[in-house]
Amino acid sequence: MKLSGMLSIEFKKSIYTKVLLSILAALLIIIFLMEISNFYVLNQYRQRAEEMYQNSLELYTGFWADKLKTINTSMISIMSYERGMEYSNLCESEDALLVEMSKIQMQEKLIDIAQQHGNQVCIFTYIPERNIFVRSAGPSGDYAQNLKNEESVKKYIEKQKIENGNEWKLIKSGSKYYFLHIYHMFNGYVGAYIECDIILEDLLNGNKAAEAVAIMNKNDEVIVHKGKDIDYRSAMVFRKNLDQTEISFGVIVSQTELYSERDYLVLLSACAIIIGCIIITVVIQFQRKVVFNPLNCLKDAMEAFSRGQTEVRLIEYPRNNEIKVLYETFNHMAEQIMKLKINIYENMIERQKIQSSFLRVQIQPHFYTNILNLIYGLSEIKDFQSIQTLTVHLSQYFRYLLSNKDDFVSLEQELLCIRNYVSIQKMRYPDCISLRIDNSVDEKQQLIPPLLLQTFIENSIKHNITMVPLLEVVISIHYSNHELCILIEDNGLGFQKDILEKIMAGEDIMDGGRHIGIMNVKERIGLLYEGKAEIHIVNKTIGAAIYINVPERIGITDGK
Repeated sequence: MKLSGMLSIEFKKSIYTKVLLSILAALLIIIFLMEISNFYVLNQYRQRAEEMYQNSLELYTGFWADKLKTINTSMISIMSYERGMEYSNLCESEDALLVEMSKIQMQEKLIDIAQQHGNQVCIFTYIPERNIFVRSAGPSGDYAQNLKNEESVKKYIEKQKIENGNEWKLIKSGSKYYFLHIYHMFNGYVGAYIECDIILEDLLNGNKAAEAVAIMNKNDEVIVHKGKDIDYRSAMVFRKNLDQTEISFGVIVSQTELYSERDYLVLLSACAIIIGCIIITVVIQFQRKVVFNPLNCLKDAMEAFSRGQTEVRLIEYPRNNEIKVLYETFNHMAEQIMKLKINIYENMIERQKIQSSFLRVQIQPHFYTNILNLIYGLSEIKDFQSIQTLTVHLSQYFRYLLSNKDDFVSLEQELLCIRNYVSIQKMRYPDCISLRIDNSVDEKQQLIPPLLLQTFIENSIKHNITMVPLLEVVISIHYSNHELCILIEDNGLGFQKDILEKIMAGEDIMDGGRHIGIMNVKERIGLLYEGKAEIHIVNKTIGAAIYINVPERIGITDGK
């Protein structure tokens, strides 16, 4: 009797017993409270589910309302003088060549606007008196459908009196419905139409529980719908009016999907708690001997190892294969810790090499497109000599950018790249750029990182060429105390005060892709010269000055 009493006392004092009893008591209380609040929870769940889908529909409707406003603004800008004379030329010009050029420019504008909206909208310009109809590709890209839509728009303009406003109308072209809006100015029209199926497909795909979606008129009559054929007057429909139109969106949500979890929410929670209580009771008792005690030993060994006792090792544990693996893993970890440190160090070096290679990549899509436009302009005036000269400079410039794979190039190659770049820019801006290079070093033997100087020359021309009558750029290079000292000066506007402060403080100055070249140079020389190089930028009374000091490096490259 005394022995059984002592065992009973020990059992009651056990932490495992206390934890088990506490969990059981808490679970029973939770189940009781859940049953009391079950009715309230179900109603709240239903209400919030409906609010969620209504809010989702309102967000989608607001999205399209904003898009329609944006398209209206774009159409107005097409007709404005501030954005170009293309529309006015199409309406009034008697110069046939000017009209044809304006057609091309107008179509480019329309395509650009359509692309800004994911090509979901077709923008057009129509001059009835001259039988001119210019449009973007259209949302479907179907040529036959686009022609049919074109005829529908022309008939609509003939029959309707177009009044400038913000409201979009619903029209039918063939078997499809479209939102249409047209502005009238002079003797022409600028308009846009959007296929209703595109809007409904996005709405249907964006609502997993939706069985059908529709566009409805003021009388709640369905005009266009997607999904199942359901009576919208008797089904559960979420509605929302679309601003700037006389229609509304309707969404029928499957009640099975909408309330799929409400009937099981409380039941599953209660069952999970009860089953969890039973499992916890069994697992705690069983795992006390086979898991908890061995894990405590592992914990003690790891704490000792973390305090510097690297000789700590664990004896193999025969009762549990997983614990045995943990013990063996710990022992193996202790043996390999020094090797891992070496591997980490080597990986850091490799990462620096990869980063250095990556930072050298410079992509300039605007430069390439500008050059293509220049070639196009020269070809129009048949200046073939200039095209040949430009092509030579371009080939040498691109060969330097794309062929070099080394971390260092000769100063001669870098200066040739700069001369080619400036020559190209001189052809774009005649009599606007002056370049002088004062070099007192052996440019064939001296090595520097590629694009080290060209980046700053490009930055100077890019930000100053249209700001001063003649942009003068001077590069001075000389030796001093085993360092290559480079000074780049111009007579431009200099750096903005906040940008200059961030550069000198070593802060990130990239803004939407701007100044990425300067950040590129600073990070590359930091990696390649291990902090021994420096760049200092100052604003002068007129223009800016960039001081670059890098350790002298002599060598020979392949000259590519």
